[in-house]
Amino acid sequence: MASTSKFKSLEDLLYSETATMCELAFEQQFHYGIYYAWVKLKEQEIRNIVWIADMILMKRKEYISDQIVPLFPPRV
Repeated sequence: MASTSKFKSLEDLLYSETATMCELAFEQQFHYGIYYAWVKLKEQEIRNIVWIADMILMKRKEYISDQIVPLFPPRV
């Protein structure tokens, strides 16, 4: 059951922070952390796709953006 409020759980906040840290790994050179970051970002991408598919199957498209962790959002 998805909530209509914009509050995020601790787990969602941790996923978001992990994704941000993994994105920052690509800004440095010559280290093996990029491989770990790539795997973690792929895992998050799969989580996002599964969430979208579940919401479409349950006909709750309005809740799709509630749990998505954006990967490589534009930075201004």
